[in-house]
Amino acid sequence: MENIANITKIVKKNIYNLNEADYNPRILSKEQYNNIKESIQRFGFVDPIIININKQRKNVIIGGHQRVRVAKELNIKEI
Repeated sequence: MENIANITKIVKKNIYNLNEADYNPRILSKEQYNNIKESIQRFGFVDPIIININKQRKNVIIGGHQRVRVAKELNIKEI
């Protein structure tokens, strides 16, 4: 089995090349959305967006859907 550290890497991606997962059930309240927006404006992206690299699901977001939505509203092009 391959060590996770050997296959994990952080790279910048064009935000418009990322695809939301159909199965993401999370819905934010307006307050939660605004909290994420304020956090990104103050601190940037502290946690990376996690995406799938499998050929059939390439660039599908696994973690960070809400941050990507907020980033698009803020006209952030690359994350």
